[in-house]
Amino acid sequence: MKKLITFLTLGLLLIAGQVWGVGYHGTSLTPADSRSSFAANDSWLAWDGLDFSAYGTGNWEVILTDSSGYRARGIAGVVGTGEALGGELILTGNCANSGAIGYDTFDGATPTGFHAIKSSGGNKSAGTADELVLVVGSLNKRIAELVLFSGTTPTWRLTAGIDGVLWTEAVIMTAGSNTEYSNLMLGGTGIIYFVNSTNVEYTLSVLSSKQVTEPAATGIHILDGPGGSAAWAEIDSSFDYNDIVEIEILPAATLTGVIISGGIVN
Repeated sequence: MKKLITFLTLGLLLIAGQVWGVGYHGTSLTPADSRSSFAANDSWLAWDGLDFSAYGTGNWEVILTDSSGYRARGIAGVVGTGEALGGELILTGNCANSGAIGYDTFDGATPTGFHAIKSSGGNKSAGTADELVLVVGSLNKRIAELVLFSGTTPTWRLTAGIDGVLWTEAVIMTAGSNTEYSNLMLGGTGIIYFVNSTNVEYTLSVLSSKQVTEPAATGIHILDGPGGSAAWAEIDSSFDYNDIVEIEILPAATLTGVIISGGIVN
């Protein structure tokens, strides 16, 4: 017989009057606030505005679910020591206009910025040099300064080259300072890709892209088993790293001799 454990939004799980675990789901979670990582040797659970440090004991199972019901599962490890970043991924190549759907005016290109004008129909795009080494599953942090002279701001995302395969979700930039975190659904050498569908004039500067290598002190590393390696134990092949809508934290042990996994008591 199976008993489904019901989770309360931002609430503790109670069994026989005792705190047993925690669940977050539904409107309490914004997928864009995830600061988790799913790369080999860089695997952790972290979330902007949530504190998981109380579960950094190795005695808890962590289960993440996306909006399609696909899951990732692992065992809680040590608590993060504070966000740390790898080296700069933008190197020496200048930003470039798209050869197929480039901006009508594109100038002032450097490795970390450019000036662009869209004044004709259709989408217009540009990107950084095709030199960013991006690791599948890793958490990428990118920043930029945008000065908007007219029109609407572009979207930005990570892709496999200009007009290439899309690796992360498109996010609308804002005038001023921009900071964006996203997980790589695919990996390889790629770019930061910018697109406008309406007329615009803007300048980008101070572009940066770095891999996050350590979670905040409110995050917890994830292991593939108790005392295991730094990796998620299981990740469904269709799991969307950037669309997490539920977090479950359960005892990574037996309860009266019965294995507990995924909120189901077998």
